[in-house]
Amino acid sequence: TNYDLTFAGNDFAITKRAITIKAKDGQTKVYGASDPEFTYQIVSGNLVESDKFTGKLSRTAGENTGTYAIGQNTLGLNANYDLTYQGNTFTVQKAALKILVDNKTRFLGTANPAFTVTYSGFVSGEDARVLSALPVMTTEASISSSLGEYAIVAAGAEASNYEITYQNGILKVVPGAPNSVGLASVVIFENRPAGTAAGTLSSTSLDPNATFTFSLTSG
Repeated sequence: TNYDLTFAGNDFAITKRAITIKAKDGQTKVYGASDPEFTYQIVSGNLVESDKFTGKLSRTAGENTGTYAIGQNTLGLNANYDLTYQGNTFTVQKAALKILVDNKTRFLGTANPAFTVTYSGFVSGEDARVLSALPVMTTEASISSSLGEYAIVAAGAEASNYEITYQNGILKVVPGAPNSVGLASVVIFENRPAGTAAGTLSSTSLDPNATFTFSLTSG
């Protein structure tokens, strides 16, 4: 009762909570695969109780190999936060493409056949038409090479979205021997002189250019 109290009011401010997030390092995919869900981490500040982020990150459009910026997109918090976003990069890595050289066989003394390859690893329906340089196949075998097996080596293929490896093929040089012999006989009458032809020998071979000579022996 000895005081005459007067109260002068004022304001109490609840300011926004500062929080900083960053897209995580090392986010990648292989060419042709679907994008993962982009992830992030809090680098300063923290959320209050049950508050949660909403929305998601996104990246710059593009599917070729290379790096793309990861942007904030719709990721956010409620109005009680002052959110700072730090971006990062997303990498599309090359897909693995294996080029397998097809095995071939040729006959001794003939030219090498045309060499061919089989591809394993193209994605998204692509084929050899996406190669900027086709593989070149070589071998040490020449027309004068002896019987045996020779490596067929491929090299030189290029494709911007593929990491290329090779598997050698084998060229077999084999003899062009006949695989069948036939005799077309004729009738020989009595008293014909020695050396009269008794028929015609013929043969077949897997080598269409091969020729063979035959001689008869007694017995």
